[in-house]
Amino acid sequence: ERKGALVLSAPETAEEDMLPSMPFALSEGEAVAAATGAAPETTLAADNATLPALLLALDEPLETVHLSAHMPQRYIVLAAKRKSPKQADDATAAAAEGEGEGEEDDDAPGSWMDRTMDIDRVKSLWLRTHPDVVLGGSYGGTGAL
Repeated sequence: ERKGALVLSAPETAEEDMLPSMPFALSEGEAVAAATGAAPETTLAADNATLPALLLALDEPLETVHLSAHMPQRYIVLAAKRKSPKQADDATAAAAEGEGEGEEDDDAPGSWMDRTMDIDRVKSLWLRTHPDVVLGGSYGGTGAL
């Protein structure tokens, strides 16, 4: 039985994506979550609106899926990957001790493919498995909003 809602609001993307902030994506997500009664674990906002979190939440048979994110051309761009609390603590400790110089930055947002979905993947994941899908996107990369 399908029930519940998944609401994702990704107002910020990785800096190198060069996409403007979408400040109203958060308020849109909050309003939709309240209206649909979305559970906290299926309300993904800001830094929590990552591709792995989205894919995990889509494992459940949901009645509604609502996304508010950048959608340039044929892609949905989600938040950059987050560090776990332990990774963040380790990075802070290493920085304080002057370690990690010349090493790869764990805070890097990952590749474009780690935080985007193309339209073909969207169709295969949602349109056949969830009855109501709303994609509230912005093509803000083309100029000022």
